[in-house]
Amino acid sequence: MIPIDDIPSENQERILNLIKDLEMIVAERKDLENAEYELREQLFFEMGENQVDYAETEFSKIQYVPPKTTPKFDSKKLKQDHPEIYKQYSYDSEKKGFIKITIKKL
Repeated sequence: MIPIDDIPSENQERILNLIKDLEMIVAERKDLENAEYELREQLFFEMGENQVDYAETEFSKIQYVPPKTTPKFDSKKLKQDHPEIYKQYSYDSEKKGFIKITIKKL
């Protein structure tokens, strides 16, 4: 792989334009995700306060799921305390390659 500065300028421009378009969409998505989070929190509170466990509209079905405690498995502690057992039950899996994007605060 080579840095973007090492490719022809017309290719750089295409890539940089795609990056700018993506940055705009990511920023818009973050705003929408924040608004969605706030609405979900309000809805969760209201449904819990009013003991509503299910609501349905023309476009959605909403189910209130109360908080609960679930068991978790500490694989790091198992690896540390019992490395042979950890090796016996662990395995490698392939992960698909991807691009990592970090958007700087505007």
